[in-house]
Amino acid sequence: MPRIPIALLVTALAGQASAQGQTSAPTAGASQEATPTGAAAARRVAASRLGACFRLQPAYPVAALRNEQEGQTVVAFTVAAAGQIQNPGLLRSSGHLILDHAALAHLNQCIASVSTQPDDALPPGRYALPMVWRIE
Repeated sequence: MPRIPIALLVTALAGQASAQGQTSAPTAGASQEATPTGAAAARRVAASRLGACFRLQPAYPVAALRNEQEGQTVVAFTVAAAGQIQNPGLLRSSGHLILDHAALAHLNQCIASVSTQPDDALPPGRYALPMVWRIE
């Protein structure tokens, strides 16, 4: 019997520090701006429209499923002082390019869908969101 994919599990929004001084949770990394910190920042992102969108499960990439690829991708973005979301990118690779591209595409889609919602702006700073890709 084939294994059924669980499209995406978003890990808890609290995290481990990476080697670059960034975090894998939606907390601030090194920044010159006033930055959100700790559990309060994690709750703010989780409660935001962006966080809600990011938690929606995108389709598991077919090629990754076929090759039984799993892993954790960490994507990141910056919130500018005026509230715009900028510089979405890959913070840590899952080890599989297709999973990393899918995670980044999902983040970009979420950013595009919430960018016109200024009432839901996050505090300025650098944020990161983990995605766990697991086939079960």
